Amino acid sequence: MTDGGAEHLRERLSRALPVAMKARDRMAVAALRSALAAIANAEAVDPSRASPPAARPPPTDPSPKPAGPGGDPPFAGTVAGVGATDMERRSLTGEQVEEVVRAEIAERETAAAGYEHTGQLEHAERLRGEAKVLMSYLQQR
Repeated sequence: MTDGGAEHLRERLSRALPVAMKARDRMAVAALRSALAAIANAEAVDPSRASPPAARPPPTDPSPKPAGPGGDPPFAGTVAGVGATDMERRSLTGEQVEEVVRAEIAERETAAAGYEHTGQLEHAERLRGEAKVLMSYLQQR
């Protein structure tokens, strides 16, 4: 799946989330959820570059086929059902996962500077706190 560094950081973030939720640490919960979502998004495959899912083989049952929308028979070779259009996800290296988390930190620091510049110090402080939470997980080895 992924190399040890990626899994290690991702698992630390995942394990920290329920702890932060139980502690009602809103700042840590927001930072951890955002970082985990960013990692998941980075693993997503661009659908325009992915190969289409393989069509299921035709059933061997000679019973009548269910009608499609409007009573028409379904298209041959179509794929239906839960997970039918799921695509395999990319595997990230430890460095790539770390890069995603660093980008999350940089995004918060940039936004905090903008909020501070406009006098919205409470928002800036919250974002800097979230950046510190994420930085603490990068520094753990």
